[in-house]
Amino acid sequence: MNLNSNEDYYKVLGVSENATAEEIKKAYRKLAKKYHPDSHPGDKSAEEKFKQISEAYSVLSDPKKRAQYDQLRKYGTFAGSGSSPFTGFDFSNIGNIKFEWATSGEEPSFHNNETFAGFSDLFSRFFGERSNLFERTRRRQTMRGQDVEAEVEIPFETAIFGGKQNISLILNGQRRTFSVTIPPGIEEGEKIRLRGQGLPGAGGAPPGDLLITIHVGKHPFFKRQGKDIYCKVSINVVEAILGTKVKVKTVEGKQVQLKIPPGTQNGQIFRLKGLGVKDKNNKRGDLFVEIHVTIPQNINPQQRKLIEEFAQAGPIN
Repeated sequence: MNLNSNEDYYKVLGVSENATAEEIKKAYRKLAKKYHPDSHPGDKSAEEKFKQISEAYSVLSDPKKRAQYDQLRKYGTFAGSGSSPFTGFDFSNIGNIKFEWATSGEEPSFHNNETFAGFSDLFSRFFGERSNLFERTRRRQTMRGQDVEAEVEIPFETAIFGGKQNISLILNGQRRTFSVTIPPGIEEGEKIRLRGQGLPGAGGAPPGDLLITIHVGKHPFFKRQGKDIYCKVSINVVEAILGTKVKVKTVEGKQVQLKIPPGTQNGQIFRLKGLGVKDKNNKRGDLFVEIHVTIPQNINPQQRKLIEEFAQAGPIN
């Protein structure tokens, strides 16, 4: 997409030029969800809007690209011209710049034929290029394709044990499905790089990469913090007072026996060493079991009498 006066990346995402990285990410997620092609099948305008949003985010979410974009944005008009010198310039390739060159014997120009006065110096300043970039020959500079970022949520068990996960994306207007190998022990927010699966490069150059951010789904029984697993087990008040043994389910689906000592308190936590998640270095975390003591809501007369006698036998500590 070529930048013009109506396509300021900050305006595309609806954020200010001073927006934080978190604000930019939040705005992108909201808009991407709203205009995702899956929610608007066959709607070309929604698909184009989604591409526009993704392109803006790919630049503004990258600190280096954003800094370069902001510098060029300051020179949005030539003095007295009233028009943008960057019309026709593909800002989505900041850092991987592509140029269309004029026919031999002519000065290079953008599609709107605006003057290039001082533009070589501008690129020389920001990108370290020399004026010989503007040699009078018909060619396209070959540059590696742009990386593409995506997010995917995987099941809780897949994050622990690893496995295959399909992800479907729209790249260059076409839907593509990738089979992603999830390594065992991957954590929330980690990234997986699929080399060569990004946007194609110019002039036969290599394509960019696909960077996938992993989000881990919730589990009804377990919670995870790094390599450690947490769960809750309920016992009744008699078991808490006298002690008992309970079976605890592990993340592998097995059951282990946990000894509950007499006088166990509500909220007390027991550690089962080595029953957590195995990480990429083959080290395992632990399983932490929190005890929840349940109080009966209804008791029969005999139970009530026994409890009263227990209370009368002496103070309860």
